[in-house]
Amino acid sequence: MNHFMARLIFCFFAEDTDIFVGKGRFTETVAQMSARDSSNTHEVIATLFRAMNTKPEDRAAAKIPRWAEDFPYVNGALFAGSSEVPRFSRIARSYLLHVGGLDWTKINPDIFGSMIQAIAEDEERGELGMHYTSVPNILKVLNPLFLDELRAKLAEAGDNARMLLNLRKRMAKIRVFDPACGSGNFLVIAYKEMRAIEAEINKRRGEPDRASDIPLTNFRGIELRDFPAEIDRLALIIAEYQCDVLYRGQKLATVALDGTKIHANASRHSALSHGHTLQLEVQLKAEVQDLLEQAEKSDQSDLPDGIDLPDEIKRRQDRLAAMEQAKAKIEARARERFDREQADYQEKLARREARERETGRKPGGKPPQPPVAGPCPSDQINLTDEASRIMKVAGGGFEQCYNAQAAVAAQSLLVVATGLTQAGNDMEQVKPMLQTITTLPAPLGQVTDLLADTGFCSQGHITACEQAGIEPYIAVAREDHHPGWRERFAEPEPLDAHATPLQKMAHKLKTRTGRKLYALRKQTVETVFGIIKSVMGFRQFLLRGLEQVKGEWTLDCLAWNLKRMAVLRQKSCAFQRSWTPVSF
Repeated sequence: MNHFMARLIFCFFAEDTDIFVGKGRFTETVAQMSARDSSNTHEVIATLFRAMNTKPEDRAAAKIPRWAEDFPYVNGALFAGSSEVPRFSRIARSYLLHVGGLDWTKINPDIFGSMIQAIAEDEERGELGMHYTSVPNILKVLNPLFLDELRAKLAEAGDNARMLLNLRKRMAKIRVFDPACGSGNFLVIAYKEMRAIEAEINKRRGEPDRASDIPLTNFRGIELRDFPAEIDRLALIIAEYQCDVLYRGQKLATVALDGTKIHANASRHSALSHGHTLQLEVQLKAEVQDLLEQAEKSDQSDLPDGIDLPDEIKRRQDRLAAMEQAKAKIEARARERFDREQADYQEKLARREARERETGRKPGGKPPQPPVAGPCPSDQINLTDEASRIMKVAGGGFEQCYNAQAAVAAQSLLVVATGLTQAGNDMEQVKPMLQTITTLPAPLGQVTDLLADTGFCSQGHITACEQAGIEPYIAVAREDHHPGWRERFAEPEPLDAHATPLQKMAHKLKTRTGRKLYALRKQTVETVFGIIKSVMGFRQFLLRGLEQVKGEWTLDCLAWNLKRMAVLRQKSCAFQRSWTPVSF
């Protein structure tokens, strides 16, 4: 039973700490694949245990079902041996699923000591000296052995950066050895205490986010039996994760980026294009001239009754002045666009020339075309909200919109960064969002992977992600929605040594790991957009002006985060009530 409980604890911990792909993966699989009457719950769990004890290349021969293939192979002997699982009653199954919803990242590794002790018979415990040692008693040994000296050196160093650095280097070389490690409590406590001292060093040196220099391989032990040795390794892994969270902050890990069009508080029928402005300008000037000539005539008998010539002339002159201002704004936008396009054009020419120098051959394809200066006849401005733009919307047609951007954490579905642009596409939005993501407060954690669709893809964006220390998964082209089953399980051919960043990205997304990770995109950011629009009812901005609209979008994302955090809190607290333990 203790072997079974240790395996369960590992699975609960692994699904909450990115060891398994997808938060809650183990619990969700048990819930989906086991019958509600719990008749096959033990078989589902046993199959998962067997999958985690089977290498990927051996799973076909072992007849591991498809739904269990996503679980990784776990080195060591934690899942070795019998995979027998006790039978569950209906209520035991419900308790298991409830327990899976708790936050297992905060588990105390010390519990493994009592588990190891309980698994052995009285005679075996006496023969092998298996007795659980409490943390205070462990510290009575470790403190005078070396921890007190390290703390004294830390106090002596004060804020001296060089002395602190030397102490940190010394700690990285310290090896802790337990000749009868059991469940590893001595090693775990030693590791935690050393990490606490190291964290204080990093804080004093102004490096609170620095990765630990203390490797787990510095903590060694001898144990006669395999199972306690595997528990020892698991306890150290849990301790390392918890110290990283405590001293460096929780990792946000995977973030999905996307944009969505949201209607502006303006009508597209209130827009004025540059070409139409020129035509109206000619017409209004002719009408003003005609009205002035009519006003100079002594005989005005042919004028319509009730006409007020000064008012008519003033109305048209006011419209001409407003149109002149609109033309100036359209022309200013055209100049900004030309500057951007000219810079892109020069960059493309430079890359083309560099490729020609490297290969000694003229590059294939058509050369880039230089941009055209000046406004186009279709360039327009909205007279109600001039900061909004006409954009193509889903389902066809064009509307007056803003392009709202959001980066959503894949595990929690919380929006971690927002943005808003007047551009109709997402091509230039990766770098601004990277600036926001990389400046998030340290306690929120670090982003390790960024998922985005083909609208964000460019070589510059891939390079920018890598420079920011974030692994990009950006689609380089649209893929078929229903690939063949062989294609779904196939691995791509080896990548050429001289592949470009775009080719490397395409290859990475064709691997099974890349496909699984990229598949998270649709169920994260697009889900959040759907709920904000369809459930929360936010389909149109109330405010006008770019800065005001940015604030409104941030406020709506904040409202979604509050709703989502309420759900996450309910999930974490759902099982915090008294209940009677179940006997199997």
